Amino acid sequence: MSVIQFYIITGLSGGGKSTAINCFEDLGFFCIDNLPVKLIPIFMDLCRESDEAINRVAVVIDLRDKDFLQEIEQILDWLRKEKVDIKVIFLEASDEALINRFNQTRRPHPLLSGGSLTGAIREERRKFTKLRQLSDQVLDTSNFNIHQLRKCINKLIVPEKQLNELAITLLSFGYKYGLPLEADLVFDVRFLANPYFAPGLRNLTGRNKKIIKFLESGTEFNDFCGKLENFLLFLIPSYMREGKYYLTIAIGCTGGRHRSVAVAEKLFLGLGQKGYNITRRHRDIQKHYPSE
Repeated sequence: MSVIQFYIITGLSGGGKSTAINCFEDLGFFCIDNLPVKLIPIFMDLCRESDEAINRVAVVIDLRDKDFLQEIEQILDWLRKEKVDIKVIFLEASDEALINRFNQTRRPHPLLSGGSLTGAIREERRKFTKLRQLSDQVLDTSNFNIHQLRKCINKLIVPEKQLNELAITLLSFGYKYGLPLEADLVFDVRFLANPYFAPGLRNLTGRNKKIIKFLESGTEFNDFCGKLENFLLFLIPSYMREGKYYLTIAIGCTGGRHRSVAVAEKLFLGLGQKGYNITRRHRDIQKHYPSE
């Protein structure tokens, strides 16, 4: 039986727990928001008995569960005796940052009952004093935006090598069959000379050496591919810094058989040599059409 990784995300209201649990979910964890403490043993049994091998779990537990603070120490001890790899992440922020967040979201603080927001925040901070000391990691999110918090969470749970891997897909397509809905970036290469109208090239694809030779006979193909590659080399690190996991770059020509395929193949070689995790897919390369 594999060891279950179990993360408890807790902390002050407005500290960023919702963003944190979304980050865990994106990394493949089975996630539950607002799980009652009393249900943790039952939940663990269900994880062990599941046919889907649930062994990476993250839950948010906070003052929405009235029994939380009274029972959390006992539950933590039980989890450790059960040989669960348990870690507690505590999220907090300054009073000023929390007040600004509540003012922006206009959501009520769970301890606000006729008093001031500042008083509710300080009371919650007092109640959490002991749990904060028991936590494996305390994160002050006062100066974090959503992207910075996601990046911080990623670094806690993902090896650095995997963290830096952005999955890039180069997707060729034909405009006559519609734009690919999954595309993040779309580039139109219909300005390039069309091999479809050249004798003997119509039935070939952009992977064929004769098509490449035809396109390279002019200056536009290599110039465009070089400029586009440099542009993408500028963009990709920025996407990685923002914590993006997937990037789909679509290259389109009329039928998706010649020009877009050739450009995607050339970019695949160029970007692949830079060490990026990159694949290519030619959506419409096998489709038949009467004319372009």
